Amino acid sequence: MVSTIFSSLTLFLLLSSWTQFLCMAGDNMTSSTPLRDDQMGGTLVSAGERFELGFFTPDGRNDGKKYLGIWYYRYMPRTAVWVANREKPVDNSTGVFSLGKDGNLQVMDASGASHWSTRMKFSSFSFSGMLKLMDSGNLVLIQELTNSSAIRWQSFDNPTDTFLPGMKLDMNMTLTSWKSLTDPAPGDFKFQLDGRENQYIIMRNGSIPHWKSAVSGSFLKSDARLWLVSNLLMNSRPRENTTTKGSSYDNLTSTALNYSNTKLVMNFDGQIQFFLWRNVSWTLNWWEPSDRCSVFDACGTFGCCNSLNRIPCKCLPGFQPKSPDNWKSENFLEGCERISPLCNNEVAVESFLELKMMKAGKADDEFDYSYEYECFNKCLSRCDCQAYSYQKAEKDDNITCWIWLNDLNNIQEHLSDRGRDLNVRVPSSTLVKQVCGSNLSSASALDCNDSCTVSLIVLKPKTSDLFLHNLKHCTLSALVKRKCEICGTTIIPYPLSTGPNCGDKMYYSFHCDDSIGQLSFEIAGGNYLVTGIDEELQKFSIRVGDEDCKATKSMGYRTQTNHSWPFNVIGGCDTGFADVEIRWTAPSEPLCSSLDECNDWPHSTCSSATDGKKRCLCNKSYRWDPITVDCIPASKKKRGSLFLVLLGVIGASVIIPCASFLLCYLGKSKKVTGRGTQHANSSIVILLINKKNFNENSESDQLLKLPSTQKTKKAIRGMQPST
Repeated sequence: MVSTIFSSLTLFLLLSSWTQFLCMAGDNMTSSTPLRDDQMGGTLVSAGERFELGFFTPDGRNDGKKYLGIWYYRYMPRTAVWVANREKPVDNSTGVFSLGKDGNLQVMDASGASHWSTRMKFSSFSFSGMLKLMDSGNLVLIQELTNSSAIRWQSFDNPTDTFLPGMKLDMNMTLTSWKSLTDPAPGDFKFQLDGRENQYIIMRNGSIPHWKSAVSGSFLKSDARLWLVSNLLMNSRPRENTTTKGSSYDNLTSTALNYSNTKLVMNFDGQIQFFLWRNVSWTLNWWEPSDRCSVFDACGTFGCCNSLNRIPCKCLPGFQPKSPDNWKSENFLEGCERISPLCNNEVAVESFLELKMMKAGKADDEFDYSYEYECFNKCLSRCDCQAYSYQKAEKDDNITCWIWLNDLNNIQEHLSDRGRDLNVRVPSSTLVKQVCGSNLSSASALDCNDSCTVSLIVLKPKTSDLFLHNLKHCTLSALVKRKCEICGTTIIPYPLSTGPNCGDKMYYSFHCDDSIGQLSFEIAGGNYLVTGIDEELQKFSIRVGDEDCKATKSMGYRTQTNHSWPFNVIGGCDTGFADVEIRWTAPSEPLCSSLDECNDWPHSTCSSATDGKKRCLCNKSYRWDPITVDCIPASKKKRGSLFLVLLGVIGASVIIPCASFLLCYLGKSKKVTGRGTQHANSSIVILLINKKNFNENSESDQLLKLPSTQKTKKAIRGMQPST
């Protein structure tokens, strides 16, 4: 009995040990121990249980396709950091991973067909060695030599989309994104080192720059967090050593503890992402492109980008879209072009538009100047100089002057933390035409005094001083006279007003902060940044923040209660953007207090209007045109009036005979008592349909509110001839 119990216990312990052995995955394999995904323990687990290698199917897929990969051991959700057969998955078959006698690694299916191989050539006829999964996540192929060992291949030299601590980025390494969240096949984006310009770069579709880390060069310093990523990529921290004696793979484990739980991933959507493992989950710490404007050359040349706006791109003042149709369809790649060329003999004054807190692409020349006028003159002396920027020398930085000779690109506005002043070269006459009106010739650029001003930087004659000069120009219409100054990169169309001396006083609800170049819309409920103005459609958009569009309700209420307010809310918060669209009503005749104020509008006189306010009313034989914002000859309206009269005559010639026929028919139908009500009701419906100009106070409308029997009696009474 005792012997039987002892035998059973012995058998149980042996089976338990054997089962534990089968279930316990090792960290290495040889040519005689291939991995199969259909057997227990068909994975490799690193010695410290940090990483695991085996066959897997990406989460979200149910097609049965299998990939050989490496992922974090017991991290949930499972995250693959390396994939072998990403281009050729094993389809509905058993996956086999083996180390061949020739030293090559190979992924096969059950039939022996190859799905991936290292394809190396060895001088020796027979390979002796093993494959080992390190705690760094590196899969290392080790060849045993007579008195030592050597690394013949490692996954760290052949990454897929993920960079791990212990790798080192060089000119030969590329991170290639997955095709999608569930498809490990090579995607559209590659992250690599651009040795020519000493920066990191993301390429799209092989040849199109998608992002550059040093796009602005020394003009604008990169994100301070980039140094953390650079340390990881350059493997600049000391690394831990393994205890495997005499092996050249001793130093291939993870870096110092600061980076032991980090990774860099080239995501399928085009972002390079830096993650930290915190609180049992991966935390996204840094990413680029960080927004729409961080994409390389997002708005094309001379296009200015603001990622917070629903429509991010606009041309700088003095520039226009190269392709207006593409620009309207929000295809901004072609960018903008100058309205007038530089160094033109017809240009009266060369000037610079001063923009605050800007970012731009890398400058072509850099200088160390003590005064801004030196930088100004350096740019002005060359016809190909597009812009300059000057800043006093900072610690450890002697560069004070940046010059752009080629077309500006990668322009962004309102960078409050890192932006710098940028002075874009634009002929003064171009800005005057664009800001003050299109009916000025460049020859008349500086020959009279009036109130249309454009603030530009010019060089004071016979001195070395730079000053902000308000260029004054002649006017021929209100559109010229009353437009407000440019606010940063925003042109403010008439009748919108930022002050009592420009625009229409009824539209004085805007404020320009010259210190940062931002335009805001001011109402009783608060101030809201203006994110865009569409002069053609007479509308603008404002940013209301995360306030559940309370501003929209407030402005909508004001529109309903104050009919003299010239603004109407036409759109709520867009998905993803807290923008509200507002349309302004076409302006009436301008307000005035004296005859002199109407000099800006030819053929008008300051008189009392029907609303009791004094306005510049058009003289006899002229009429006010809210589109051109001017008094135009009344004769221009005659053709339109004649057309309306003709249309009325044609309409009457059709309606009157029909109405007569109906009256006659209804008169006869009175005699038929049983059907009188039915005919009357039909007649009323037809009559109301043909009567285009009825209103709420008309008898027809009031008729619709009566009970059907009352409608019939009243309609018949009204159609009977008086006696």
